[in-house]
Amino acid sequence: MKTKKLEVFLTALFVTTIGHAAATTYDPATGTVTIPEVAVNGKIEFVNVKLKVKSAGTFSILSTEAPKASPNTTTYDPASNTVTIPSVMVDGKAEYENVKLGLNPDGTLSVLSAEEPPVTDLTCKEFAAGTSYCSEGRFPTCKTNLTQANKLQVGMTYNEVVEILGCHGVLMSHTAQGGTSVGVYGWGTESFIDTSVTFVNDKVNSISGS
Repeated sequence: MKTKKLEVFLTALFVTTIGHAAATTYDPATGTVTIPEVAVNGKIEFVNVKLKVKSAGTFSILSTEAPKASPNTTTYDPASNTVTIPSVMVDGKAEYENVKLGLNPDGTLSVLSAEEPPVTDLTCKEFAAGTSYCSEGRFPTCKTNLTQANKLQVGMTYNEVVEILGCHGVLMSHTAQGGTSVGVYGWGTESFIDTSVTFVNDKVNSISGS
């Protein structure tokens, strides 16, 4: 990236907002953070901004792409010269909240502070009558993705699945016959199921979707 373009980018980053920051992702394998969109005066100027984590706890800007979308949620505070990213996702799960980045004199970004998201109690408190199947989930559920679905394995319990996907699924059906119980859960909306999991005798038997 040429120096002039880098300066334009830094100006954009610290004079406006970053869009769709809830989808900001960190890839521990490459040590990079990807910000989907950067908006300038309500207009997207950069997308897929990649920042490289440096050993000193700063970031260097690796690349950006041409714009192609819509504005904004993450905020810039000119009084403190910081940008705050509401949520950073790691492997499809929010690992950090309210991440504050500051601009250094050498043009890098420093991580000033970050919070861990609150722990959500996903223990089932409501069961389908006469069964061990949780009926607490309601549409729409949390949105699931392929990364999460790929972590699901045959033989897992419902609680293990919920921990990976981040919320209770909707019990779509349950049957019992000849000592075998079958429960089918869906994650998504009534009109579109992201992930469907079938349990046989309280263990994952099959997974589909996402």
